[in-house]
Amino acid sequence: MIVQHRASSSIGVWRVLRSWCGHRNWPPEGERLTAWARKYVASDGVETFRAYYRDPDGRTRSAGTFSSTRAALRAANREEGKVGDGTWLDPKFGKITFRDFVETVWFPSRHLEPTTRVAYRSYLDKHFLPAFGTRPIARVLPSTVQEWVTKAVEDGLSPQSVVKYHVMLHSVFKRAVRDRVIPFNPCEETELPKVIARRTRTLTPEEYRTLLHEIPDRFKDLIVTDIETGLRWGELIALRPRHIDFLRRTIKSVMDRMGHAQIMTTQKYLHALPDADEKNLSAFDQILNRGTQ
Repeated sequence: MIVQHRASSSIGVWRVLRSWCGHRNWPPEGERLTAWARKYVASDGVETFRAYYRDPDGRTRSAGTFSSTRAALRAANREEGKVGDGTWLDPKFGKITFRDFVETVWFPSRHLEPTTRVAYRSYLDKHFLPAFGTRPIARVLPSTVQEWVTKAVEDGLSPQSVVKYHVMLHSVFKRAVRDRVIPFNPCEETELPKVIARRTRTLTPEEYRTLLHEIPDRFKDLIVTDIETGLRWGELIALRPRHIDFLRRTIKSVMDRMGHAQIMTTQKYLHALPDADEKNLSAFDQILNRGTQ
């Protein structure tokens, strides 16, 4: 026996009319039930009612078995409402393990520099896959993530590392929420260890001169250029004469990083040199002239 539920649509009007006059041709031709309950009678005479609804693809889904029509219809209507407002999630998606989701969905879709990809791979293999790998992703709860953070701190992982790894983990679950695999991100509101910023001290002019005095001459131009321009190490060692514009007094640096089989240019930075950096340009000029002699 099919028991209909009430609705405000035209189909709902047919349901009400059927209950009043016993209409047998229901639902109307061309219309489909969106949520209903079906009665089952066991061999011992016990009656149960199973709730049904249609998912976004029009497939019939069960919302559970209940002891009364009212309870079954309530469950069916609840799931139908989720389908209507776009919050419905396919239960089978949440059964995928954390490892399978990361390996087949999240990690392959990341557009990462080679060094970052290697680092992420290390984080996964060392920290997250051992902790969450076999667990269904829908069963990774905020308390589960909090337990990992607490244990990582107790095991001696620095607060900076814990925060950095948590950012990556948050990204995994953010993708799962976006793909409607899970309803919420369990990394939200995690209590993270406090990161105390290290105090840095700027060298005094005397210390600066002492440092330069101790640097071998072959490295001095390299070190002075780095100090005066603020180039990162990858940018510094990638500098070539073609990157120096003596007319505009600028250095155009290209940071090259070694990939698996090639050098990939990933970012470009333009550093303007103040007038005080005359010595740097002079040093580069000497190097160029030295090469032509």
